[in-house]
Amino acid sequence: MIMSSQPSILDGVWVVIDLETTGLSANQDKIIEVGAIKFHGEHKVDTFEALVNPGRQLTDFVKRLTGITQNEVDSADPFSAIAGPLTEFVGNSPVVGHNLSFDLDFLRNNGVTLTNIRCDTWDMAFVLMPSAQGYSLSQLAASLEIDHLRPHRAISDASATHGVFLKLLELASELDIASLGEMEQLATRSQWVLADLFRSLMARRVAEVTQKPSGTLEIHQSKPMDRITVAGLDISGLKDRLRYQRPLQPNDTKNSVDPEQVAVLLQDGGPLANILPGFEERSEQIIMARAVVEALNRSDRLIVEAGTGVGKSLAYLLPAALHALKNGKRVVVSTNTINLQEQLVAKDIPSLITAIDVAEPGLGKKFRYTQLKGRANFLCLKRQLILQASESLSVDEARLLSKNLVWLCHTKTGDRSELNFSNRRAGQPWDRLSAEGAPNCTGVNGGCFLRHAREKAAASHLIVVNHALLMSDIMAGGTLIPDYDLLIVDEAHHLEDEATKHLGFDLSQAGIDEYMDSLIGERGLLSQIVSSIRMSSAASTRKVIVEEATGRIMGVIPAVRDASAAMFTTIDGLIRDDEVGGEREQEARITAGTRGQPEWSQVEIL
Repeated sequence: MIMSSQPSILDGVWVVIDLETTGLSANQDKIIEVGAIKFHGEHKVDTFEALVNPGRQLTDFVKRLTGITQNEVDSADPFSAIAGPLTEFVGNSPVVGHNLSFDLDFLRNNGVTLTNIRCDTWDMAFVLMPSAQGYSLSQLAASLEIDHLRPHRAISDASATHGVFLKLLELASELDIASLGEMEQLATRSQWVLADLFRSLMARRVAEVTQKPSGTLEIHQSKPMDRITVAGLDISGLKDRLRYQRPLQPNDTKNSVDPEQVAVLLQDGGPLANILPGFEERSEQIIMARAVVEALNRSDRLIVEAGTGVGKSLAYLLPAALHALKNGKRVVVSTNTINLQEQLVAKDIPSLITAIDVAEPGLGKKFRYTQLKGRANFLCLKRQLILQASESLSVDEARLLSKNLVWLCHTKTGDRSELNFSNRRAGQPWDRLSAEGAPNCTGVNGGCFLRHAREKAAASHLIVVNHALLMSDIMAGGTLIPDYDLLIVDEAHHLEDEATKHLGFDLSQAGIDEYMDSLIGERGLLSQIVSSIRMSSAASTRKVIVEEATGRIMGVIPAVRDASAAMFTTIDGLIRDDEVGGEREQEARITAGTRGQPEWSQVEIL
């Protein structure tokens, strides 16, 4: 493809704009300060700064946030007095701002409508920094090491936005032509504010690849010829990151875990004491660990009620890890909270691996573990490509698709937890992209994040899941989690609620009454059937049969309604008697079978 050399907006003068206001509503609130900076690259050409009289009292919150006093705005000119000079200052230059639509809405409601090319640094950061901790101006300035001396003052915010914009341009310049080209198409089809920027960035990248003497640009592949790129996705690179892993192979004979070895690891002066800051030997932890070891060696079930401070995680993880390593067996740890899952994966398991390696050099390095999640947590590559090809895209969809394109350059998991969606609206399109809606998908050229996660789980000694996935696995007949030999249910007192959600159903008198009304009401299903058959060309005998049948059903429904009401009254009475007698069952226990395994142990931690 040949592209003619054209002036780029990146080579011209830009204007960054920031406003301070009395509130967030452009229709009801007023501007109190305007800051604008005209710049060319890093060079600041000119500045525009003015306080504005809003004609109202400032709230205490606004005064604390901005540091602007009532006297300062009272002595300032109204916005109408600076509208002309501001418009002249901006001219035809491209405009950039952080959450720029906010500022433009306020300007429009005050008589200044800018039709300039525009760019939003919030959108840029959302796409180009997919895993950033936050996208506020202050957070971005801090993470990108940009000076932000007086937050929530217009000229200081404008200066910080200028710095953030330049840093984000550097990140964008590192993207390949295929990705930039796909983002430009997504932005153009959705009329997203970044379309002009992506178009200019792509033209610049093309010029960097090859520049003909005549001044025309010719695009060549920027990747080696053996790379397969589809709609901005480096499929070959993805497949390299998602290499197949061989499943764990169990030993032919069973090897027991030595309780004394576990006790030594948990004592003062042991490996864990040297690894974990502030480690203290706890007798309850060692007692629990010994009990877990005995249960594993005998293939028994064990229930432990461990109070706060016992250190229960390491008390069950160490025996379980040693059991898995010595026998080539798989352990599943199920927890209720995300915080505990993250603690296990990020802190406890790496610590115990180091400790095991100190006790038996080389053994810990053989230990493999992973966190397995449900389908909704993984990106489906095929659904990503299908939505990218859509002719009708919303801005939210184009923004998230572009974010994913950047993320897909390096992610090894496709797990949404690596992304920061910032707000619910920005993350809404994920439901159209996740593997939850693609049960029969075979991936793209063999690449599939969900399959890779399950292959990694099958190759692991220890898998961390949550109670919801554990219950879903039971409902699915054991097809979601690889076969395991040891199940540890941490936070087991929450298991009953999760089991009720997955294995039970809700039924109420109100729900039954509503369903009955949908059948026999004036617009109910049975009434519609009678009306339709009467107006149809069916034979009269058929009409009579249908009307008689619907009439009999309508006659039975009142009796069904009475019977259901009596049933609920009886159930309510039984529940009340049970509560008064104090006999309500409070504990939940797993009674699942062995799933075909010859030996299957279980530990529950309450």
